[in-house]
Amino acid sequence: MRLWTLADTMRIQAVADLRALSDLSVNASVRHLTSPDSTALDTAVQGWRSHGGTPGDHCRKVNMRLEGMASLPEGDALSVFLECSVARFVHRNRFDEVAAPTFLA
Repeated sequence: MRLWTLADTMRIQAVADLRALSDLSVNASVRHLTSPDSTALDTAVQGWRSHGGTPGDHCRKVNMRLEGMASLPEGDALSVFLECSVARFVHRNRFDEVAAPTFLA
């Protein structure tokens, strides 16, 4: 059994989203999202707490389509894509609705 950190699972989800929308291989998707000059993936993952609220609000703003992309996102478009991927992950798993256990208080 392997334990994944929350940040790692969000990175994996971003790779899976890019792969699903672009038909790239997993390796090509990873290379595209982790290029040496890009910090967009780390920035999106670090800001996951900002995606609380009504599900879909963040993705609706960027109109992320699930039927494919005309080209690979780069620059600002890549940042928006990754923010949407993280927001969808947070909402789908209801991270913004989970309360801390009482014994941790």
